[in-house]
Amino acid sequence: MPPPRLISLPTYPFARDRFWIGDLEPAGEATNTGVRTGASTSAPTDDPAAVAPRTAPETSPEDLAGVTPGERVTRLVRAKIADVLVRPQDEIEGGLAFADYGLDSILAVRLVQVLNEELGTDLSTDVVFDHSSADRLAAHLLAEYGPVAAPTSVPPAPATSAPATSAPRPARTPSGVTPARPETAGGSVPVGPATGPEPIAVVGMSGRFAGSETLDELWTHLANGDDLITEATRWDLPATGPDGSARCTRGGFLDGIDRFDPLLFGISGVEAAVMDPQQRLLLEEAWKALEDAGHAGRELSGARCGVYVGCWNGDYHELVGENGPAQAFWGNMASLIPARVSYLLNLKGPALAVDTACSSSLIAIDLACRGLRSCETDMALAGGVFVQTTPRLYELAGRAGMLSPTGRCHTFDHRADGFVPGEGVGVLVLKRLGDAIADGDHIHGVIRATGSNHDGATNGITAPSSVSQEALLRDVHASSGIDAGPHHRSPAALRSGIRRIKVATGQ
Repeated sequence: MPPPRLISLPTYPFARDRFWIGDLEPAGEATNTGVRTGASTSAPTDDPAAVAPRTAPETSPEDLAGVTPGERVTRLVRAKIADVLVRPQDEIEGGLAFADYGLDSILAVRLVQVLNEELGTDLSTDVVFDHSSADRLAAHLLAEYGPVAAPTSVPPAPATSAPATSAPRPARTPSGVTPARPETAGGSVPVGPATGPEPIAVVGMSGRFAGSETLDELWTHLANGDDLITEATRWDLPATGPDGSARCTRGGFLDGIDRFDPLLFGISGVEAAVMDPQQRLLLEEAWKALEDAGHAGRELSGARCGVYVGCWNGDYHELVGENGPAQAFWGNMASLIPARVSYLLNLKGPALAVDTACSSSLIAIDLACRGLRSCETDMALAGGVFVQTTPRLYELAGRAGMLSPTGRCHTFDHRADGFVPGEGVGVLVLKRLGDAIADGDHIHGVIRATGSNHDGATNGITAPSSVSQEALLRDVHASSGIDAGPHHRSPAALRSGIRRIKVATGQ
């Protein structure tokens, strides 16, 4: 037998490059020109004709014999995208996302205007985000408008392009996965089974929010219409960015995030000092939520109670530094935020930290409800916590243009210009409704159904999809047998409402 020797195993195509932060060039010294490999550059010119959009010659109706409506729409869409981007039509690939071509929101508005003028349609700008490639957009036009969307004259197909099909291909459904439910006539929500998922009762709750030490205080502020957004005082935030643009300096901030009673929870002072305040706050509110539900102290020891917390990894470790005690290691891990509660109370259910960005707390509640319905747990603590200890979020999100420079979330308003960070912590105590009634619990409210999905491929990883959001709403209502409202509501009306939500959130 020959002696063992080292051999090179196949690797991933992208493994040829290093992706290590230490290899990055310092800011301001990058040499990347933004030009794709193989692309050519040219000197600026004063000739208007040289920079005018390149419009391909149109094909006469006589030349369209044998060309299917689907191919005509595909050619037109690619030609108009090329015009808007000032690029040759043969560079437009049908399956490539618009974001990969640099099609931003301003160019998206122009593209939709051009298509509406050409086809006589009433497309809204978000169609570019919902159908984020040339082929997807063409398929949507055919499905939504039918033969009307097929023009009588279109630019010729590029020599290198693949022939378009007459209709969009049906999506392949993986084995074992149930395909999405079709829409019913008139856009009504399908009637689900008579018995939907088991309702979940909210039997306890507690929370702290900006200007509100308790949920009762928060309710009073809401009833009075109080404004709880204030100027940041923890840090000196610049009012303008390096380019002179206005920056957000306001937010909803919790008070007293440094206050904590470690001995109540059996934690030493040394450990408490290096614990992320999010761990401290979640411990406190979980304790108070259980008290609200009638469970004092550690009487739940050994119970099948899950803890599901929407949270982020936090930034407190930046203040602790690299020379902190050993407790700083687990004191700044997101996974420890729910685990602290399970450890303190000896709970035997799952302890899950959930980070899905803005939806983290909602997904945590969804997971908690699923655990109760599957009988994996008999009780659940679900909620979320978010606290900032450094201005890092303001710096990064402000640089990305996500924050509102006016310091206002203009919800359901055309003035929406971004979001404003808001801190808070909240915990719900959940049980199956039948168990809550049998146990004589005080029931604050009932969760009839929950669900979650992902937008999939959109025009950029931070861009939403009203189509996916509408599909989730329909699916949850149908599977739970809940009537969403009057049956005359059309899909267009539902999408219109979702568009308003997207505008309100600055998306």
